[in-house]
Amino acid sequence: MSNGMKLMLGLLALVLVGAVATDAMAQDDATRVKALEQRVQMLEKKLNSEYLQQVNRDQVAAILEEMNADAAGQGALPKWMENLSFYGDLRLRYEARWNVNGSQPDRHRARFRLRFGVKKTWMDKQMEVGFRLASGEASDDFNNETDPTSTNQSFDDAFSAKNIWIDRAYAKYTPNWLKGLTFVGGKFGTPTVHTDLVFDSDVNVEGFWAQFKPEVIEGMKPFVGFGFFVVEEENSGNDVWVKAYEAGLDWTIMKGLKFLGAVTFYDYDDIEDNYRQADGNHEVASRLAAEEFNILDFNLALTYDLEVGGMTLPVKGYFDFAYNCGNKDTGDYRHQENGWVLGMKVGQNKKAGDWSAGYAYKEIQANAVVGQFTDSDFGGAGRKGHVLKAAYNVTDFMTVGAAYFCTQNIKSWDSRRHLVQVDAVWKF
Repeated sequence: MSNGMKLMLGLLALVLVGAVATDAMAQDDATRVKALEQRVQMLEKKLNSEYLQQVNRDQVAAILEEMNADAAGQGALPKWMENLSFYGDLRLRYEARWNVNGSQPDRHRARFRLRFGVKKTWMDKQMEVGFRLASGEASDDFNNETDPTSTNQSFDDAFSAKNIWIDRAYAKYTPNWLKGLTFVGGKFGTPTVHTDLVFDSDVNVEGFWAQFKPEVIEGMKPFVGFGFFVVEEENSGNDVWVKAYEAGLDWTIMKGLKFLGAVTFYDYDDIEDNYRQADGNHEVASRLAAEEFNILDFNLALTYDLEVGGMTLPVKGYFDFAYNCGNKDTGDYRHQENGWVLGMKVGQNKKAGDWSAGYAYKEIQANAVVGQFTDSDFGGAGRKGHVLKAAYNVTDFMTVGAAYFCTQNIKSWDSRRHLVQVDAVWKF
């Protein structure tokens, strides 16, 4: 083969190799382009899917927000009902009284007490206004009004409808700018430190009260208070009122040990007498049997939280002594200006299973305190005797209890009296 022929064959081979290489490169580029197109399509699908999902989530969130807003708007309380609370209780009672060799007959009766109250607060609970309605019997002895020491209503008067009275109506201010300061006015629970020797637990005074009770050191709160309470407003003659001055100490000595002590002076001005419905001094003709009621009252109480079987059992001992500095000795009522009570209570009644029991001995001489305000179940002023009480929480809201009073008149106008009360109380 000639050299020319060899050159031609070499060139032809180079052309064929170049063609094959070019074709291979073209095929590789097509593959790459196709693969890239597939990846772009997958990315578009993914992006579209995530976008739609986000859109769906945004739409669902908007719909839920709208539904919640509608529900909140439909279920929300009116603005005037914010910080408004209601409370009350119903008590059913069986009461039996026996007079041993006395002039009064034995008595058995069923009674109820119904109370319902409302409280409203403003300014971060600095201002409080409230009222309470309660049952109670009208009495001729109280100008066809209720006995201030009782909200009981007897089952009586041929199934007739029963009265509801205004038991409390007050406004109270406890400012944040001076901790421990309290002002209250209207008709409200007796604010002084006291036992039912001086004021029955159902008495609600009328007037105003101011108290300052700062915490000077942790757990120690000395306090002072002043009150002006209207007793009677007379169309003619002098009005009757009482001024109350108080000083004391509320002291948590240590965990589980508390002390409360107070001295209170009640200065009655132009008090008519202490004999309305009260078994006190019977010399009412001159209306000067006690002359004045300027009562100095000493209160002491010590409470210890006893731990028994994993539960806290408060044990409280207390002593209350009242002395009428304005007493006037007359007739058979000489040296009848003192009253005192010594007692103990074990337990408390807050939740299901709680129980309490207590005992007290009292002697309330005829001119020691204002008879129409002292413990009515005990029988008023001029009596002495024993009191036993017990209560048990069947549930958090229901309590059953019983009380026994064995008393006698100090001057023996009547003989010994036994009083038994059995109660069931529902709180709401």
